[in-house]
Amino acid sequence: MWHLRDWKMHCWNSKEMLEDLSPVYLTEIICPEGRKLRFLTPIAIVPTFDVATRMVCLEYPPFRIDLAAPTRGQVTRELLDMVHLLWQNYALAPDDSLSACARRLKQALLSAIEEVIRCQ
Repeated sequence: MWHLRDWKMHCWNSKEMLEDLSPVYLTEIICPEGRKLRFLTPIAIVPTFDVATRMVCLEYPPFRIDLAAPTRGQVTRELLDMVHLLWQNYALAPDDSLSACARRLKQALLSAIEEVIRCQ
């Protein structure tokens, strides 16, 4: 189960069929295996709603994240999964195993996030 501090989520307004598009704030993530990641500067990502596909979208170019899902809750969970995946596959990888492009992504992650502790 994911825990995200300072994350505001509001309910779907079924009458107006509009999704809450307030920012998703990333400050700290506790990953499924107990790894705790803290953002050195909180990141606010403002969702958009694609009327044609009826999908809520989140984009964060510094981490090359571009996601879409039917609800804000689902796209936020995908965002958490993606940050976790990027941390495991790039931030923790040895430099010599990464391409130049992947090393730039690793540097972006390491300059924005730190692993604080491992929770039990």
